[in-house]
Amino acid sequence: PALSSDLPYMLIRMAGGTSFDLSQMPDSGAALGLKCVFENLEVFGVHCSNNSCSWGAPENSMSRNNELLLIKIARTLMDEIGITMKAVERYEKSKIEEDTHTLKEHHKEIPKNTESLLNPLQIQMHSLLDRFIQKDSSISQQMAELCKLIISGESVAIDDLPDDNLRQGLESIFRRAGLEYSEMVNDSEENGEDDTEMGYGLPEKNSEFPHANMQSLLDACNDKAASTKAASTKAASTKA
Repeated sequence: PALSSDLPYMLIRMAGGTSFDLSQMPDSGAALGLKCVFENLEVFGVHCSNNSCSWGAPENSMSRNNELLLIKIARTLMDEIGITMKAVERYEKSKIEEDTHTLKEHHKEIPKNTESLLNPLQIQMHSLLDRFIQKDSSISQQMAELCKLIISGESVAIDDLPDDNLRQGLESIFRRAGLEYSEMVNDSEENGEDDTEMGYGLPEKNSEFPHANMQSLLDACNDKAASTKAASTKAASTKA
């Protein structure tokens, strides 16, 4: 029974150029029977030399359909054991439905704690914002505006920030994001001269990666601002 179900696949492989060495089969009786089957298919182009059987178009044949003969025979044999096109379609349809169900279940299992979905830069920004939200509830919005300026191509100076911890935290994040620390020129209205100071901005070359990093940091700031606002609204409604 196993040989009858394997035969169609052997014929398909043979049509693709595979040859079979029947001497390697452990069951000599099955090997002899299979050799007889192949020899009876010589009219269709199957050739057996000693114990090696392969396929080639019959000699002196002008038909271009000879290469499909073994496929047709294999299909007939597969139909007889129940592997029809309709059966294959039913199987594929059931697999698609199963995969769709699995995907839906996977989405249901996504944790509500989005912190686990953040990249390392975003986690670092969240950590920095959490340290200062109690002092200034608008810190997330301020950092979001800072990110927007950098994304638009501007450079920002943070050396004059009054809080050293905030400045050092931003320096670490900006450097990790791939920003360039360079001179930036500001027009001075008081003396009509240019004041030069240092600031962080996108590099002139190969800025795609830093730009993407700054966009992710902007998303982190906006997320933190939204969650802070939601927590504040909930606390106010609870007091009321």
